[in-house]
Amino acid sequence: MAARAALANQTGRGFREIVGVVVNAGKMDRTVTVKVGGLKWNRRVQKNFKVPKQHLVHDPLNSLRLGDVLAIQPGWRVSRRKRHVVSRLILPASGTPLEDRPPVPTEDERVAERDRKSAEKKDRKLRNKKERWDKRREEALQEKEKRRKLKAESFVHSGMGTLLREKGTLEEQMRRLGLDGMAGNAGPDGGVGAKKGEHEGGMGAAAAEEPVNKGKEG
Repeated sequence: MAARAALANQTGRGFREIVGVVVNAGKMDRTVTVKVGGLKWNRRVQKNFKVPKQHLVHDPLNSLRLGDVLAIQPGWRVSRRKRHVVSRLILPASGTPLEDRPPVPTEDERVAERDRKSAEKKDRKLRNKKERWDKRREEALQEKEKRRKLKAESFVHSGMGTLLREKGTLEEQMRRLGLDGMAGNAGPDGGVGAKKGEHEGGMGAAAAEEPVNKGKEG
């Protein structure tokens, strides 16, 4: 009793043992059905009647066989209907000897196994969370780089468009002033280039007509 009380104080869990018999084993993994005795008081006849109960018991190492007498205790809930765990084996059934069975884990071993699994689960959750954050950070960096490239491309395109618009405006102003021939570009209506040709043509015609005029005078 002192050892059990010390163990209960150490684990922080008070527990009570219930003695029962295994009535179903080997059909479910790490699970056996245990039948325990119970009493129900009948107020009319003032008497207790036996009302047996059945519990699904967690057998961590599949150590129990049909007909074993054992002690069970409330433990961590494993499933919706399984909330008891085997505590110790009192009387094994005839059949498979104890030497050929896995040992029944003690309370300390169960607590240590649960702590180990909890620590592994916590580490796994932290690792998965870190991986998710790294992935999100990488995606954010890629999206940022993509937006930066698109912004740079749009800036380049918009700058080229501004230059082209300025160039068109300059050419139009030069056409209006009649100076587009200086830039080597003839306007649609001849521009300065056409006037220059006409001027040169006029000078040639005058030079060609000058001997004729002199001949007439002579």
